[in-house]
Amino acid sequence: MSERGLDAAKRGHCHKLQMTYWVMACLLYEEGRPHQQLQAESNKARLQELARQGFSRVLVLGGCCETCDKLNGKKFTIAEALEKMFLPQSKCQRGWCVCDWGVDLNSFR
Repeated sequence: MSERGLDAAKRGHCHKLQMTYWVMACLLYEEGRPHQQLQAESNKARLQELARQGFSRVLVLGGCCETCDKLNGKKFTIAEALEKMFLPQSKCQRGWCVCDWGVDLNSFR
């Protein structure tokens, strides 16, 4: 992550960072260029934003393809999700993984 990105995250602008990475990934995808790293950074910023909001656990909202369905509904701590970076799925059969993170409402502090 760039210095500017780290600064934005520290100031609680994770949502803006998420959307910036997402738009950049979309542009690369539309051009047929590798986009997965930027899509992963978007997901990372989303997880950081959920943690900032007071959640400690998330669940995978899958349904993209057979590969992604294997994770659908599985719960992880945000720390574990950030460490293992499950989304986007590297073997997603769609090309653009549309899986997302949902919150475990019981994990709100």
